[in-house]
Amino acid sequence: MYLLVDIPRIHFSAMIAEGATALVLDRAVGHLPGTALPGQAGNTVLDAHRDICFCRLGELEPGDVIRITAPRAERTNCVTFTDIVNPDETWVLQSASR
Repeated sequence: MYLLVDIPRIHFSAMIAEGATALVLDRAVGHLPGTALPGQAGNTVLDAHRDICFCRLGELEPGDVIRITAPRAERTNCVTFTDIVNPDETWVLQSASR
């Protein structure tokens, strides 16, 4: 199964692969194992190299649409905030209140 992430306003589109290893992140956006898959309850964590695949994420603004597409489903979310964090800053993995 494949997944695609698309952010229309900044003209960004990339494949999503499972994992956060250097091999995965050199080729795609990675889905962090142990976090929810898109469409499941909980936080979905996607990661990529900020200066390669995610180089345009600095242009994101609250309200921007992020669309994740799978073969039989599409999930749309909106940006609420952005931040650059270090790998040890795990607060970003906590569930957000709605």
